[in-house]
Order: sequence, then C-alpha cells, then structure tokens
Amino acid sequence: MSYTFTIDNIKKMFVVAYSGEVTLAEREKAIKEGTPVISKNRFTKVLVDLREAEIQSFSAAEDALFASMISGDEVLRNCKTAFVVRPDQHDNDFIVLRATAKHHRNRQFTDLDAAYQWLAEN
Repeated sequence: MSYTFTIDNIKKMFVVAYSGEVTLAEREKAIKEGTPVISKNRFTKVLVDLREAEIQSFSAAEDALFASMISGDEVLRNCKTAFVVRPDQHDNDFIVLRATAKHHRNRQFTDLDAAYQWLAEN
C-alpha cells in the first residue's frame, strides 16, 4: 500500500490518494501524518481518493474505531471530507455512515468531479 499527499492551493484542499492494499493501520498512519499538514495550511476540505486502492475489509469494531478517529480528531472534525471510490467498492460505506452519525461532514462519491463540486459548496 502507498498513499500520497497533495496540497491543492487553488482549490484550498488537502488530497490523499491511496493505491494497493489498504489496511486500518495504514489509514491511521495517513491520518497521523496528514493532520499536521491540514492544520498548518488551515485547510477545511479533504479529498480521499480510494479508487486505486484495495481496501482490506474491517470488522464492525474497526469500522467504528476508524469513524471515531475521523469524527473525533480535532483537525478532521472541522473538515468537510469527500471519499472517492470505484462503483464496485463498498468497504468504506460503513465508515462513512458511522462518521456521519457522529456529525462529521463527509460524503462518498464514485465521480471525482462531483466530489470536487460538493467540496466547493459552502
């Protein structure tokens, strides 16, 4: 698994793109590495591109833990987050639902342009 961070100063957002097999530990690591960059740049929009990733299935407890990490993180809870997945990817669905239930502004998309458009809205 690998991930890359991109700072989009034009759209004023932080982008993380995953490829290969993605585990819970790797997603947690990306959050720990990415949140200081988001905070430093005062970004309030995050795009998570999972289209090139093979997401490892998480248990319900792991889904809940990861959703809590997203919604409970001091930096991320103030960010509007768009997840972009392939139409056949459903491993992220439960995480999005749980994070939404915890009042985190996030949404999942299969279309990158739609994700950018949603992030651009106030």
